[in-house]
Amino acid sequence: MEPEIKNESEQDRPGRLDAILSCLNAPVQETSGELKPEEPAPVREEDDRKSLKKLRENLMSYDWARQDVYRISLKFFKERTAQELDAQFQKLLASFHYLESPAENHDLALKVLLNEMTSTEAMKKSLLRRDSADLRKVLSQQDWSKGYVEQLVGKYAGEKTIAEINAKFHLVINELPYESDPRENTNLALKVMLDWANYEQIKLDAQRNKYVRETARVFKGLSQEYVDRIVEKFFNRETVHGVFDRVLRLTQRLRVGVHPRDHVLAVRTILGDITEDEARLEVRKAKNAEDISRVERELALGGDTVSRLMERFAKLPDSPWFDEEFPAIFGQLQAINDAPKDNAMLAVRALAGELNRENALGSARRCRNLKDIQRLAKQLELKEEYLKALLKRYDSDTAGDFYEGDYLRILNALRRYEGSDEANAMIAVRVLVGEIPEDSVIKMSELVQAFARYELPEEALDRLSRKFLSTKTPAELLAEFEAVLDKMPYVDSREENCGAAVEALLNEKPEALAAMIDRAKLTREKGAMLRALNGYGWFSGFATELQEKYYGKKTADQLIDSFENSLAEMDYLEKPTENYDLGIKILLEKISLKEARREAQLRKGLKSLAATTEFVRDITERYLGAKTPEEVTEFFQSRLKNYTFWQADNAQHRYIIDVLVDELNGKSSPNISVLCAELLDSKVPLSNVRTILSFFMKKEDAGFDPTEACKIYMGFYQAEGDHDKATGQMLKSLS
Repeated sequence: MEPEIKNESEQDRPGRLDAILSCLNAPVQETSGELKPEEPAPVREEDDRKSLKKLRENLMSYDWARQDVYRISLKFFKERTAQELDAQFQKLLASFHYLESPAENHDLALKVLLNEMTSTEAMKKSLLRRDSADLRKVLSQQDWSKGYVEQLVGKYAGEKTIAEINAKFHLVINELPYESDPRENTNLALKVMLDWANYEQIKLDAQRNKYVRETARVFKGLSQEYVDRIVEKFFNRETVHGVFDRVLRLTQRLRVGVHPRDHVLAVRTILGDITEDEARLEVRKAKNAEDISRVERELALGGDTVSRLMERFAKLPDSPWFDEEFPAIFGQLQAINDAPKDNAMLAVRALAGELNRENALGSARRCRNLKDIQRLAKQLELKEEYLKALLKRYDSDTAGDFYEGDYLRILNALRRYEGSDEANAMIAVRVLVGEIPEDSVIKMSELVQAFARYELPEEALDRLSRKFLSTKTPAELLAEFEAVLDKMPYVDSREENCGAAVEALLNEKPEALAAMIDRAKLTREKGAMLRALNGYGWFSGFATELQEKYYGKKTADQLIDSFENSLAEMDYLEKPTENYDLGIKILLEKISLKEARREAQLRKGLKSLAATTEFVRDITERYLGAKTPEEVTEFFQSRLKNYTFWQADNAQHRYIIDVLVDELNGKSSPNISVLCAELLDSKVPLSNVRTILSFFMKKEDAGFDPTEACKIYMGFYQAEGDHDKATGQMLKSLS
């Protein structure tokens, strides 16, 4: 670096640079004497450019920004090297205050290097910058200063330490009123810290904020609009709890059931929006609407009905209470007819104005009448004509009360004469359908009472009353009735002939009475025979059939003798009565004695065999052939003597018996029977045996070897290990 350039003042440098640049293009002047001629101007210009370029390149190697390189190169061109400039710059950086790295003050060092700022100014600024960064870092970690860090740094950097700032903040915030936590007033305290508002105003704001928060907490769920209005009206006039106590007391005064469900009406009242009377009307309106909605859900009411109810019970100020009106009319209807759902619907329709209350009560009464009529009809087993007549009379909303009114009134009048309840009930029904005038009920009651011991059917009493009550007293009619009874023969008691006596009285002709006496005599004789037959135990279940067949031909004793003689002529294993059914069949002429003897002989033989004793009846009933009993017995003996499977399984036992009976009847071949026995004895399941036998029975040629067929099956079973697969393989191989 040239010394003369280095010692020049700052004021001379721009001028010298200008001189250099201006002379680059000046014309060359000749020199006199012996001076060395100057270099040509283009050569000097080129050298300067190269030097400037070189300086810039060297400066760029020190990671200077391009714009800084241009500024420095123009200022120090031909005065300092890039190395010298960087050394001076680093020295400046090291002399400044910094938080983490000297590079933080790059801009300050550059300004000093370019004489744009003095070192003292830069030193102060770096100190302020370091303090600001340090303060910013600490404040950024504080919860209370979030959002205000830069403002606080701008105000307090270089003036107060972080400890002093924290102390001041907590002093301010702890003096402000709060509801539950001093931090509620963080923003207000910051305004004081930053001198954005005076302390007194901030304190008033804190008091108001506390009141707002307390109001929102105490009046939980209340809309913000009402919270704001409460604050506006009562702040600095009444405590929040004082206001809330007023609201609670007012809400309690307004409460009906669960309404009001909140404090809104009371709040509106203390705010002056409505009067207390208006609030009460609103409670009634809300409760009515809710009660109507509950009924609507339960009864699935139509939209029109609900609208009419809502309209009626929302008319303020004179609307009634729905929960008073509805239960009142419902109770009246329920007292008439125990049908809760129907009555609830009628009550709703009456309250909605769809029908008047009298019509509703009439409809309930009609429903109860119809139910009472149906119940009584079932209880008394009324004729269809009586039921229809009663339904026609009482199937109207204007009809009277059937059971509690008309029916019981007549029935109670009849009961004074001690007739049976059933008879009195029928008389009451006949009066109500117009069959008997009500004024004749007393006579009918006396008739029922007179004949009570004979328990005559209602129809018989009715016929007697129609024919005789107009001319005879019940006592006279009873005397005639008992005189007829005394003339008629009977088996056990004269009451057996009550029906015949009634018919004789109604006919009034002597020959009719004689016919009734003959009929009673016949009935007595038949009854005596039937009793004798039933007394003989072996005729149980057949006595009526035997009596009808032999009355007038044989006596009961003769039938018993004939029965026992038949049993004596039949073979039996242990006792003659084993064949009692055959003896009865002989009496009823369903089989001959010869046939019975043959079947008894067969039974005896089959009972003697263990293999057939359980199925004797089945075999004898199903066997249709002509073999002798000995041959049949020998047949079963020969077929089953070599097998034992039937002793362990009742189903298999029954099946082989059926197969053997089919063979006896010619429905299957002996080979089928043998194959069945072989398979079952080999423990082949019954279902598989059925399948195999069905296959062979369908083949036209039944000439197969059953033993060989069984071996084939067992071979497949040993190979497959499964009966179903073995069955399939066997049938497939034989198809």
